[in-house]
Amino acid sequence: MKEQIELGEDGLPWANSERFIDLCAAGASQDFDRHLPKRRRTFFDRSLIDCMSFFVLHGLRPPDRLAAAQDLHDSRRPSPVGIAKTFVGDVYVKVTYGRPYVRGRNVFGNPADGGTYLVPFGELWRTGANEATEITVTGPVLIAGKRLEAGTYSIFTVPGASNWTVRFNTGLGMDGTGRLAAETRRFTQSYDEADDVLVVEIPSGSLSEVVDQFTIAFETAEDGAHMVLSWERTGVRIPIAAAGM
Repeated sequence: MKEQIELGEDGLPWANSERFIDLCAAGASQDFDRHLPKRRRTFFDRSLIDCMSFFVLHGLRPPDRLAAAQDLHDSRRPSPVGIAKTFVGDVYVKVTYGRPYVRGRNVFGNPADGGTYLVPFGELWRTGANEATEITVTGPVLIAGKRLEAGTYSIFTVPGASNWTVRFNTGLGMDGTGRLAAETRRFTQSYDEADDVLVVEIPSGSLSEVVDQFTIAFETAEDGAHMVLSWERTGVRIPIAAAGM
């Protein structure tokens, strides 16, 4: 503020709040950039958090440098972890998954048409990114009319042009469809179809708008909930209902 007053400019909270917060964001980002290469523990004040909060509260788009600041650190995953949760009757349902972005790629499609796809039709997918997607249900539920007992399962899918195969598997802690050794970085396929406890066929549909980041969300339905998978222009709705004991 002192600098703005001395320069006779209006980047002040009582004169031009948007310019003021933009200047604060620029300063906070520059501080972050300056200290990041030192690779040592550094403590920052709340500048970046307060700036982002201002933009959210006022419905404003944050400047690119502030929006990108969260991606500067090496430890940040390109596909962050997402969590979706709901209740179906008395049963608590929670899904943990990785959320990849489109990033200019063709996501779903048939390789036979000559294209290259991130998730080709007919191939087993972890239903997200990084580790395999996992679902926990604290009691029995019906998935598309078929019973799934209480427990934690990996969710694997096989996308198709009009239908998806959804597999609930007892193998847990997998890095995709296998396991990656931390020391050697060697990948070993560990998905076993024999560990599938439930397999259902679910129709897929087209979305009116592109979904840039893969999303799993629960929507309330008359008989329970729908677990909705959305990415690019594809949507899949998996019905979940309460099951008798």
